[in-house]
Amino acid sequence: QLFFSRFWGYGASVWGTDDGLSFAIGQVHWLLAVIVLLVFLWFSLRKKKKEIWLLSLFFVFFLVTAFLAHQRSSFIWSALSILANMQFPWRFVGLSGFFASLMVGSLFLLIKNKKKALLLAGLLIVVVVGFNFSFFRPEKILKIADSEKLFSANGWYKLQTDAIFDYLPIDAPLPPATPAPDQPYFVKSEGGQIKNFQKGTDWQKFEVDLPLESLIQFPLYDFPGWQVLANGQPVEINQQNELGLITIRLKEGYYQIEAKLRDTPVRKVGNYLSLMAWLGMMGFVIKYKHGRADKRTRN
Repeated sequence: QLFFSRFWGYGASVWGTDDGLSFAIGQVHWLLAVIVLLVFLWFSLRKKKKEIWLLSLFFVFFLVTAFLAHQRSSFIWSALSILANMQFPWRFVGLSGFFASLMVGSLFLLIKNKKKALLLAGLLIVVVVGFNFSFFRPEKILKIADSEKLFSANGWYKLQTDAIFDYLPIDAPLPPATPAPDQPYFVKSEGGQIKNFQKGTDWQKFEVDLPLESLIQFPLYDFPGWQVLANGQPVEINQQNELGLITIRLKEGYYQIEAKLRDTPVRKVGNYLSLMAWLGMMGFVIKYKHGRADKRTRN
């Protein structure tokens, strides 16, 4: 399935070999990757090319990701619980194809002639697309307009509820049976009134006047970082309900309520790493362009 199969399907992944979708890394991809590795090995023996170490690293990553996509790596998946976040081993197939493509692209480090490089690039594109052209076909063609698919009552409902199990947090025992309401609501119809409701991508706020103690439920899942303030003071969040939604209990009185999704340490670290990666990438591009300009000036 990984290296030799030409099967193409539109079904699902199942345990064993009777899958309804393709797990092929790509015959052209891995064959060319191996050929390029051999070419670099030959050049490294003759001219001691330092790039062979980087190429070898890509090859190791290619083998590791291909192995993790195979059923024989199940003992690793059982031993490392963190891999459960990947959900499906076949997600490593994309990484295998990526590292194979990096290896093939490394071939251009050996070609100094620009015309030859362009000719080889064109040839590779033709070979890869031509060899896989039979896969460029839809499963079926539906004669349906966008207005029917996306904006009809049934289409809009499906957009809101399809694949819900992929997004449910661990505190949600059940999926919702209907789309979420537009604003918070009273759990037991206590008789209060929600006024001036506003919301954004990561916040909601409103005013409420309660004649008696009430439970208010937000159409929000309690992901880490959510905080609810009542008159500026934090309120305890309870998500122990069948949908795992943010629920608060308030006594009689008037309240200004604000719910806000705040950054957690994990999100902050992720944001800083993303920022550093972008800055590093920009710095590399600028340095590379300056280096080429200086080289042309010296020549």
